[in-house]
Amino acid sequence: MFTEKEVLEQSIASRIRYQMKKAKISQPKLAQAVGLTKDRIYTYQSGEIAEENMDIGILKKLAEYFGVDQYYFCNEYHVFMDTTDAVSYTHLTLPTT
Repeated sequence: MFTEKEVLEQSIASRIRYQMKKAKISQPKLAQAVGLTKDRIYTYQSGEIAEENMDIGILKKLAEYFGVDQYYFCNEYHVFMDTTDAVSYTHLTLPTT
C-alpha cells in the first residue's frame, strides 16, 4: 500500500482506486452511495475521462463519502476554478499603453 503522500502525487483516477480499495467498496456500491451511475464511477476510476473534464461536484461528493479533504481528488485546476471567481478573472481589463 502507498503512503498518503505518494497517493496524492498520483492521478485522480489512482486516488479514487486507492480509496475504493482501502474502503473495500465496489463500483456499484459506491455509485449508489453517492447517487451516480456505475458507468460514471468507472470513467473516473479508470481515467477514461480526462482530469480537466472531471466534474468538481462529483470529485467533492466522492471526497465527502470517503471522509477526506474536499479537494483530495482535485488537481490544481479544479481548486483554482472552485476558489476563484473565474468569470472576473477571465475578464480582466488589460492596461492600454
